[in-house]
This record gives sequence, structure tokens and C-alpha cells, in this order.
Amino acid sequence: MHESFQRLSDQSPIVRPVLWVWLLTLSTTAAMLPVVRVAYQDQPDPLLQAVSTGLWLVAGFAPLVALAKALLLGGVGWAVLVLVGVLPRFRTLVSTALYGEALLAVQGLWVALVLHLRGNASLTEPADLMVFTGLDIFVRDMRK
Repeated sequence: MHESFQRLSDQSPIVRPVLWVWLLTLSTTAAMLPVVRVAYQDQPDPLLQAVSTGLWLVAGFAPLVALAKALLLGGVGWAVLVLVGVLPRFRTLVSTALYGEALLAVQGLWVALVLHLRGNASLTEPADLMVFTGLDIFVRDMRK
């Protein structure tokens, strides 16, 4: 396992996953805007504009948020590893957390794909944009 971390630290460990997070989030925003417009068609125009602007702001700040989370998680991971007697490279831990953030960003594309596959006819209100992707699939009461 140490060898795989070493390969990770040799290949642009910070910039590449941050760019992946940013590109995935921008792609998700672009894919979500058409379904958001359909779901908010009966809502006031300022609300649709605010939601659209919010989506683009989230996409714009996604790299900074991902980096902040990775720094925090890298710090916690580093502290735990030092406590158990391992001297890890902080940069490698941050890089690992950033790649995890990139994997989490794929979920947004999954949600957009599901909404597109459902079709516009299923979108009558903003609540229809909710796609259950976790353990909430198994609990019926949480859907209402």
C-alpha cells in the first residue's frame, strides 16, 4: 500500500484532482440547468435565477471547498498516523483526500443522468429534483 501512495505523490498530487473536481462540478451544473428550469417553471423568475446563480457559484467555488476539506482531512489523517507511529507525507494525504473529493463529485453527474432519464414529464415541482442515492433508498418514510 505504501508503494501506491508513493506513485500518487509523484504525479502532480494536488493540481490534477482539484481540476477533476472542478471539471466534474462544472459538468454537473451544465447538465442540471435544463432540468432545474423545467422543475422551476411554475415558480417566480427571480427564484429560478437565484437557483441557477447558486449552482454556478457552487461550481466556481468547488475547487476551493475541495482543497479546504482535503487540508482538514489530511491534517486529521496525518495526526492519527503520527499517533500510531507512522511518519506520513502530508502532501500525499491531501492528494488522497482530493481524489476522494473527485469521486464524490461524480455523484452529481449521476443525479443529473437519473433526472434526464426520468424525463421532463416527471418534473412538476422543485421537490422532484430529489434523487435518492444512499441508504434512504431503503427507508420509504424519508421520501415524503
